[in-house]
Amino acid sequence: MSATATKRIPFILTSKDPSFAGLMEHLCDESSLHLLTTAGPSITLETVRSNTPAFVLLDLDSIEPVETTRLIMKLALASSAFVFLTGSSAVPGAPAMDQFYQAGAHGSILKPDGKTSVSLAGEPGKAFLEQLVRTTHRFLARRLE
Repeated sequence: MSATATKRIPFILTSKDPSFAGLMEHLCDESSLHLLTTAGPSITLETVRSNTPAFVLLDLDSIEPVETTRLIMKLALASSAFVFLTGSSAVPGAPAMDQFYQAGAHGSILKPDGKTSVSLAGEPGKAFLEQLVRTTHRFLARRLE
Protein backbone atom coordinates (compact mmCIF):
# COMPACT_ATOMS: atom_id res chain seq x y z
CA MET A 1 0.00 0.00 0.00
CA SER A 2 1.38 3.42 -0.96
CA ALA A 3 1.87 6.34 1.42
CA THR A 4 -0.87 8.22 -0.43
CA ALA A 5 -3.36 5.41 0.16
CA THR A 6 -2.66 5.28 3.89
CA LYS A 7 -3.35 9.00 4.28
CA ARG A 8 -6.79 8.93 2.67
CA ILE A 9 -9.65 10.09 4.87
CA PRO A 10 -12.39 7.46 5.15
CA PHE A 11 -15.99 8.55 4.81
CA ILE A 12 -19.39 7.03 4.18
CA LEU A 13 -21.88 8.29 1.61
CA THR A 14 -25.48 7.35 2.29
CA SER A 15 -27.53 7.66 -0.87
CA LYS A 16 -30.34 5.64 -2.38
CA ASP A 17 -29.35 7.03 -5.80
CA PRO A 18 -26.90 4.53 -7.35
CA SER A 19 -25.87 6.97 -10.08
CA PHE A 20 -24.89 9.61 -7.51
CA ALA A 21 -23.00 7.02 -5.46
CA GLY A 22 -21.21 5.81 -8.60
CA LEU A 23 -20.27 9.33 -9.60
CA MET A 24 -18.95 10.05 -6.10
CA GLU A 25 -16.85 6.88 -6.29
CA HIS A 26 -15.40 8.14 -9.56
CA LEU A 27 -14.73 11.62 -8.14
CA CYS A 28 -13.05 10.22 -5.02
CA ASP A 29 -10.81 7.76 -6.88
CA GLU A 30 -7.87 10.12 -7.02
CA SER A 31 -8.67 12.35 -4.07
CA SER A 32 -7.59 12.38 -0.44
CA LEU A 33 -10.95 10.79 0.44
CA HIS A 34 -11.68 7.06 0.70
CA LEU A 35 -15.37 6.42 -0.01
CA LEU A 36 -17.62 3.68 1.31
CA THR A 37 -21.24 3.79 0.12
CA THR A 38 -24.44 2.67 1.77
CA ALA A 39 -28.02 2.77 0.57
CA GLY A 40 -29.93 3.24 3.79
CA PRO A 41 -29.86 4.28 7.45
CA SER A 42 -29.55 0.86 9.09
CA ILE A 43 -26.72 -0.12 6.76
CA THR A 44 -25.08 3.25 7.44
CA LEU A 45 -25.10 2.69 11.22
CA GLU A 46 -23.58 -0.76 10.84
CA THR A 47 -20.94 0.53 8.41
CA VAL A 48 -20.03 3.39 10.76
CA ARG A 49 -19.62 1.00 13.66
CA SER A 50 -17.35 -1.33 11.70
CA ASN A 51 -15.26 1.23 9.77
CA THR A 52 -14.77 4.33 11.96
CA PRO A 53 -15.09 6.98 9.23
CA ALA A 54 -14.03 10.60 9.70
CA PHE A 55 -17.40 11.75 8.42
CA VAL A 56 -20.71 10.64 6.94
CA LEU A 57 -22.25 12.41 3.95
CA LEU A 58 -26.05 12.07 3.74
CA ASP A 59 -27.80 12.64 0.40
CA LEU A 60 -30.97 14.56 1.24
CA ASP A 61 -32.28 14.03 -2.29
CA SER A 62 -32.66 10.31 -1.67
CA ILE A 63 -33.56 10.05 2.04
CA GLU A 64 -36.76 11.35 3.63
CA PRO A 65 -36.27 14.25 6.12
CA VAL A 66 -37.69 12.32 9.10
CA GLU A 67 -35.47 9.34 8.30
CA THR A 68 -32.47 11.67 7.94
CA THR A 69 -33.12 13.36 11.28
CA ARG A 70 -33.37 10.00 13.07
CA LEU A 71 -30.18 8.78 11.41
CA ILE A 72 -28.25 11.91 12.43
CA MET A 73 -29.30 11.44 16.07
CA LYS A 74 -28.32 7.75 16.01
CA LEU A 75 -24.96 8.58 14.40
CA ALA A 76 -24.24 11.10 17.16
CA LEU A 77 -24.72 8.33 19.73
CA ALA A 78 -22.76 5.68 17.81
CA SER A 79 -19.75 7.62 16.53
CA SER A 80 -17.62 10.72 16.70
CA ALA A 81 -17.81 11.04 12.90
CA PHE A 82 -18.90 14.40 11.54
CA VAL A 83 -22.20 14.40 9.67
CA PHE A 84 -22.45 16.47 6.51
CA LEU A 85 -25.48 16.83 4.28
CA THR A 86 -25.75 17.27 0.54
CA GLY A 87 -28.63 17.74 -1.84
CA SER A 88 -30.38 20.19 -4.10
CA SER A 89 -31.94 21.87 -1.05
CA ALA A 90 -28.94 21.61 1.30
CA VAL A 91 -28.35 25.35 1.35
CA PRO A 92 -26.04 26.19 4.26
CA GLY A 93 -27.88 28.40 6.74
CA ALA A 94 -31.34 27.87 5.22
CA PRO A 95 -34.15 27.52 7.80
CA ALA A 96 -35.18 24.18 6.22
CA MET A 97 -31.83 22.79 7.38
CA ASP A 98 -32.39 23.69 11.06
CA GLN A 99 -33.98 20.33 11.97
CA PHE A 100 -30.84 18.53 10.77
CA TYR A 101 -28.44 20.82 12.63
CA GLN A 102 -30.52 20.48 15.79
CA ALA A 103 -30.28 16.70 15.41
CA GLY A 104 -26.48 16.97 15.27
CA ALA A 105 -25.40 17.60 11.65
CA HIS A 106 -22.22 19.63 11.30
CA GLY A 107 -22.51 21.18 7.83
CA SER A 108 -23.98 21.01 4.36
CA ILE A 109 -22.77 21.23 0.79
CA LEU A 110 -25.21 22.19 -1.95
CA LYS A 111 -25.27 19.97 -5.02
CA PRO A 112 -24.71 22.12 -8.10
CA ASP A 113 -27.44 22.55 -10.72
CA GLY A 114 -30.18 20.71 -8.94
CA LYS A 115 -30.48 17.19 -7.69
CA THR A 116 -29.45 15.16 -10.71
CA SER A 117 -26.14 13.41 -10.37
CA VAL A 118 -25.37 14.22 -14.02
CA SER A 119 -24.85 17.81 -12.89
CA LEU A 120 -21.79 16.64 -10.95
CA ALA A 121 -19.95 15.45 -14.05
CA GLY A 122 -16.92 17.45 -15.16
CA GLU A 123 -16.04 20.76 -13.52
CA PRO A 124 -19.11 21.01 -11.24
CA GLY A 125 -18.21 17.60 -9.79
CA LYS A 126 -14.60 18.60 -9.25
CA ALA A 127 -15.70 21.82 -7.52
CA PHE A 128 -18.15 19.85 -5.35
CA LEU A 129 -15.41 17.41 -4.35
CA GLU A 130 -12.98 20.26 -3.58
CA GLN A 131 -15.58 21.86 -1.32
CA LEU A 132 -16.14 18.51 0.42
CA VAL A 133 -12.39 18.06 0.96
CA ARG A 134 -12.02 21.64 2.30
CA THR A 135 -14.95 21.20 4.66
CA THR A 136 -13.57 17.90 5.90
CA HIS A 137 -10.10 19.30 6.55
CA ARG A 138 -11.56 22.33 8.35
CA PHE A 139 -13.59 20.15 10.71
CA LEU A 140 -10.74 17.71 11.30
CA ALA A 141 -8.41 20.61 12.14
CA ARG A 142 -10.95 21.90 14.68
CA ARG A 143 -11.03 18.48 16.31
CA LEU A 144 -7.25 18.60 16.79
CA GLU A 145 -7.31 22.06 18.43
